[in-house]
Amino acid sequence: MKELLKEPKKEERQIYSVVHTAVDNERGYYPDPEIKGSFWSLEAAREEMEKLIVLEEDELDSRYDTRERKTDVWEAYQNGCAVVCFSRIEIISSVLKDQSGCAQANLERVRALRILDELDAFRRSHQDDRQHPSDYCMRAMEAVVAKEYGFQNRMDWTEALSEDTESRYHQDLLHSSGKGF
Repeated sequence: MKELLKEPKKEERQIYSVVHTAVDNERGYYPDPEIKGSFWSLEAAREEMEKLIVLEEDELDSRYDTRERKTDVWEAYQNGCAVVCFSRIEIISSVLKDQSGCAQANLERVRALRILDELDAFRRSHQDDRQHPSDYCMRAMEAVVAKEYGFQNRMDWTEALSEDTESRYHQDLLHSSGKGF
């Protein structure tokens, strides 16, 4: 059923992370980049960056004799070259996608299709009975479940089941002998 699952719409939002990167080849210091904070607002990220620059300036020794500053990037390094040692604080923007609810929504959709498949298999097995109310009742129950799980109409969910090779609906459709669906 994986191919049948339509992914719920994801929310996207810009986020600004203040990242510190440093290297000191002389001392064998090669830490991973460190995220010092992430912010929804660029202004808040810039305020944090300013605080971190002040703290970093206090920590650096005299080897860091070159400073370079752009809007969202600050660097300090030795002798105008960042090969031996450097410290860099920058703001990196990225898009944060809200994934919450996606997995749960997909599980619910699979569950709904399984219920609908079960109900429809029962309905089809009784459709030639002398008493047609079972067909009517089953279609009514299917409609209720389908609506609850977001299917627009019968064609919507039966098409999804016909494409699902694991469903009984698909199997019965393949092996139908002119029997109505």
